[in-house]
Amino acid sequence: MHTSFKISYFLVLFIFLIACRLEKEKERYPGFSPTKSGLYYHRHNIGEGKNYPSENDFLEVQLQFKKMNDQLIPVSIFRNEKGLDTLHFSQEKTKFQFYEALSLLSEGDSCTFIMSTHLLFDTTNFSGILIPFNGDSLVKMEAKLIHLKTPKQQEIERISYQRLCAELAADEELVLNHFLDTSSQKFPKIPDENGLYFYLLKKGNGKAAKAGDAITIRYTGTFLNGEKFDNSTYEKEALSFKLGEPGQVIKGIELAIYKMREGDIAKVLLPSSLAFGSKGSAGGIVSPFKTVTFALEILKIN
Repeated sequence: MHTSFKISYFLVLFIFLIACRLEKEKERYPGFSPTKSGLYYHRHNIGEGKNYPSENDFLEVQLQFKKMNDQLIPVSIFRNEKGLDTLHFSQEKTKFQFYEALSLLSEGDSCTFIMSTHLLFDTTNFSGILIPFNGDSLVKMEAKLIHLKTPKQQEIERISYQRLCAELAADEELVLNHFLDTSSQKFPKIPDENGLYFYLLKKGNGKAAKAGDAITIRYTGTFLNGEKFDNSTYEKEALSFKLGEPGQVIKGIELAIYKMREGDIAKVLLPSSLAFGSKGSAGGIVSPFKTVTFALEILKIN
């Protein structure tokens, strides 16, 4: 057999085997294409952006994680005040499939990715980040790149946002002081050392609340104009939680409970720093930098 013929034969055979392997990989997840790392992607929409992420760019992305059966996995660790996931991009991170996936998006693109949870993130930098995935080996990520910003653009926006926050905080203080000057409610004029305005409406006969106790309360949340935004009127709708555990209740309610006994009824005035902060409540009912009040009753302490 002629040497050049042999080379051509083996070259064709090699290309054929590679093509077969690629087709087999595609059959594994129909409609998805694989990358060299084993990341699979299916592009839903091609945006108008021409640039892909570069070193030190900032990405605002809509992200949604799902199990392979499409059950939603709640992950919001990168979420910013606009409800978008914000990430700092570098090429070095693309050895992890999460960042490799982002590198495939230009502004406006949307894709679904299938990736290994074991190759997802650098868990030394994101401690506990894989907990919501419950040890699953594969996960789907739906991603749409909304904005791609250079470091300079990001810094301009950061300064602008800080100025806005300062203005909103100043406005909140004016509203709070006006409320304290004009309200008929018996809130103290000066808050305690934590910034909490607290007064007792009714004294109970039970034991005092302490860290680690299982607490059951009724509550009503109102804006300063008296409009209710949240309440638990009946005992079956009462809120139960362990006092002192992070993320159970907003900071101001936790501080108030420490001042109370079983059977106590109290009212608290909470500046946004002790309530829903600069981002507002998760559902958007309470806006950022909003002072609120709560009526609290401790039903049971275990």
